[in-house]
Amino acid sequence: MPRRAKGIVGRLSRQKGQRWERVICTLLREIFPEEIYRGHQHISGGASKGEGCDCEGSPFWVEGKHQKLSNPRAALLQSLKAQEKKKDNRLAVAICKDDRRPAGWHVGIPLDPSTATMTLADWVTLIEDWVRLKQAQGEPLELTRRPPKEGSILNESVARCNLSEP
Repeated sequence: MPRRAKGIVGRLSRQKGQRWERVICTLLREIFPEEIYRGHQHISGGASKGEGCDCEGSPFWVEGKHQKLSNPRAALLQSLKAQEKKKDNRLAVAICKDDRRPAGWHVGIPLDPSTATMTLADWVTLIEDWVRLKQAQGEPLELTRRPPKEGSILNESVARCNLSEP
């Protein structure tokens, strides 16, 4: 009987992770329309089990984690190792969310938001590309925190979250 209970808990945990991967894909689809889909790492057996990118179709190698207390560094390391094994050059990012926490903002103020973690070298690459683009367009180099767009999945996840829970 304990094996069955452990199997059920494991399955529920995997399903929670799969739901989070779908949320990440939906969020990225708001930025990269029509190209984002959930990776095939969930196919059981074979060499690809657990080694794929969680959200394909973006310039990032995404590793999504939804745990009681997620470890962004461990998730990023997992992403980097899988990426190296697959010989993929995309920027690695770990997108993590702790249980019972909103995945975004509430009235523009962060409430223990999910995190996106990447290596400093990848972050610098991203910022350099952003600066070159802004300069080419003649726009000022300004970044400010802003709430998500109306109708974004980030707004929906905050609405569903019970903010009184720990």
